[in-house]
Amino acid sequence: MGDIFAEEFGKHTFVRSQEKIARYCVERQYMICQESLHEFAEGAGVSEVSVLNFVRKLGYEGFAEFKNKTYQRMVQEVGRQQEENRNLQERMENNQKKRRPGSLRDSYLQTAVDVIEGSLSQNSEKLYERVIGQILNSKKVFVVGTRNLNGEAERFFLGLSYLVDYAYHIAGDYNNILQQLSSARKGDTLIFMCQSRFFKMDVAICDMAKKNGLHIILMSDRKISPISVFADEILTFITDSTSFFSSIVGLAAVYEYLFTELAERLGGKTEKRWNQIDQYTEEFRC
Repeated sequence: MGDIFAEEFGKHTFVRSQEKIARYCVERQYMICQESLHEFAEGAGVSEVSVLNFVRKLGYEGFAEFKNKTYQRMVQEVGRQQEENRNLQERMENNQKKRRPGSLRDSYLQTAVDVIEGSLSQNSEKLYERVIGQILNSKKVFVVGTRNLNGEAERFFLGLSYLVDYAYHIAGDYNNILQQLSSARKGDTLIFMCQSRFFKMDVAICDMAKKNGLHIILMSDRKISPISVFADEILTFITDSTSFFSSIVGLAAVYEYLFTELAERLGGKTEKRWNQIDQYTEEFRC
């Protein structure tokens, strides 16, 4: 995802404190719309006065107008992305044009490698650390995946349940998801897996979770989307494919890396849990 501030910020020269604000805007562009002036200033590491001077330098009357214009940019970007979504036949034809010379298998393999490397590297180590810290400090972690990502959400939940005892997978139709989430409260975390195209019920799920005080970790192929404004953190993945459907290897790489980091952080705390699982499943193995 590109920087929605690139053109506007490129017209100005900033002093040191303003550069900090500009960097914060770029890093958290999908979050600005839901932050107060105090939260924004604290996150950027500057005073509220510095923020107000910054937005006025850009030509805005105040912070509220700056947030409104930022939201409009996000809406325009979402519209552009939706236009890029093609039907299955067009997607297949477009992906065929991007195939590398050589065998189809070699082309698929190289694309998959690129997707994994790109998905892992586009999320910073600090972001991974924040996500891991949030999971470890949560009372409950609810995992939801909509449409084609429901299976991946279940697999993520299964892996997470080997590490912590407060993970829950919510599945079913939207009414069932909303019903189960309605009991979640502040101190809980929602890990929401969703990719374009987005639907109104995706917004409803995140809106309910946010109003109930949940910390929302979004795993998506888009940083800017109709649901990104609700997210506290966004882990992104790449969906490039050699076929007609979006690849999930990037998403799998991201959450498997999270499992690796979580296991390292927990150390021997999980051994008792694993040993007990092994003990009671041994007699069922072939």
